[in-house]
Amino acid sequence: MDAISVATTAYSGLKVAGQIASGLRDIDVLMKSAEYKMQIIELVDRIADSKMAVSEVQEALVEKDREIRRLSELLSQRESVVYALFAYYRKKANGKPVGEPYCAPCFEVRNNLVHLTRCSKGIHQAQCPECKATFPELTTILSP
Repeated sequence: MDAISVATTAYSGLKVAGQIASGLRDIDVLMKSAEYKMQIIELVDRIADSKMAVSEVQEALVEKDREIRRLSELLSQRESVVYALFAYYRKKANGKPVGEPYCAPCFEVRNNLVHLTRCSKGIHQAQCPECKATFPELTTILSP
C-alpha cells in the first residue's frame, strides 16, 4: 500500500471516529456531568485537528510524487542524449550520437531540448531559435 493510500485510509478512519464522537456528545444518558461533555468535545477537536494534519500530509505526498515524476523524466531525458560536436544529440543504443543537434546551453541550463537551425549569418553556422546562441557548424549525424 503506497503512502497516499495509507493517508487516505487514515483520514477516512479519523472522519468516522469524529462522527462517532459527535454522536456521543448528543447522548444525554452517558453524559450526566459537564466533565464528560468537555472530554467528548476535546476528543472531537483533537480528531478534527488530526484529520487536517493527515490531509496536509496527503497533499504533501501528492506534491512529492509529482516532483519525483518530474525528476525521473529529466533523468530519463539526460540519459537519452550525448554531447558531441558542440551540441547534444540523441543517443543510439551503443552510446553514439545520431540525428539533428540540440542547443547545449538550453539543455544544460534549462533542461530544454531545442533543435539548432541554419543561421542566415553564415553558411557554416547554426543558431538556437530559443536562446540565439550560435555554433560553428550544423552537423547532422546519420545512423549507419
